[in-house]
Amino acid sequence: MACEGPREAGPRGSTRKLPAVGLARVALAQHVREPTPTPMQGALAQGLWGFAQPLLGLRLWFGTPELRRRGIVPVLGLLAICLAAGWSAEGGLWKRLVVAQATLLALAPVPSVLFARSYARLAASAHERLGLGPAAPYLKGLGRYAWEFVLQALCVALGVAPLVALVELVPAVGPVWAWLLGSLWALHWVVVEGYDTGRVRPQGGGPEEVDPRAWGGSWFGRLYDRVGRAAWVLGAPVRLFGGLVDGLAAEWRPELALMERHPAQAVGFGLAAAALLAVPGLNLLFRPAVVVGAVHLRARLPEGP
Repeated sequence: MACEGPREAGPRGSTRKLPAVGLARVALAQHVREPTPTPMQGALAQGLWGFAQPLLGLRLWFGTPELRRRGIVPVLGLLAICLAAGWSAEGGLWKRLVVAQATLLALAPVPSVLFARSYARLAASAHERLGLGPAAPYLKGLGRYAWEFVLQALCVALGVAPLVALVELVPAVGPVWAWLLGSLWALHWVVVEGYDTGRVRPQGGGPEEVDPRAWGGSWFGRLYDRVGRAAWVLGAPVRLFGGLVDGLAAEWRPELALMERHPAQAVGFGLAAAALLAVPGLNLLFRPAVVVGAVHLRARLPEGP
């Protein structure tokens, strides 16, 4: 007998199949309620699973004392800096609150650098709490984190800049298409950064310890190379630019490969993570949830060069 989807009770005890929206809602609720493996088939099902991971991380972070304690350290640290800036400002209470809020907005990118080691320890704790086994944090020096922040900013700024400039030349719809292209590129890097925060060192080693260069080039590096080979006059500059961007993104080749192999999960994860991180101020509070969700996603999806 063919397997049917969930049913709900109807009049006089009869049952009827749930509509597609109901099935999606039930599946999403299940993925958020408890850690589940990713569906093997169906882009929509896989996308819903990816979308659920930051929400699962939010539930686990708020509900697990150890994870909450580790994740709150960056939040309290940055708030202390902002309150100190506001307290030192001249003027009344309103002026000090304005300075504190401005400081919070200005320092929005700081947690990914200054508190990266705290997030790495949170990821290791989440790995064990999720029932995935003990793991050590993937720690790097503060200078390395700062350098990677600069590299990622350059990738976001330069990656599709030539394409955006060309698209903007299209009459009428050019600016809209250019905005959409830039937004998709930014969302792409939301996923990359989210996946990166989920790195751990599992007991006995793992793919995170492999040299990133062993993973091959990025998908956009290969795209620029193909376009350059097909072009005539501008072929060499296009390939040179693609090589530059690919080199800047070399540190995140494991994350880029994971996204390329599992695009539906990446899109879902990116939409949920972007929604949580889009609100200034609250993005700091929700960042630990993205870390926990990325840990579970990376553990469930096969990795390797």
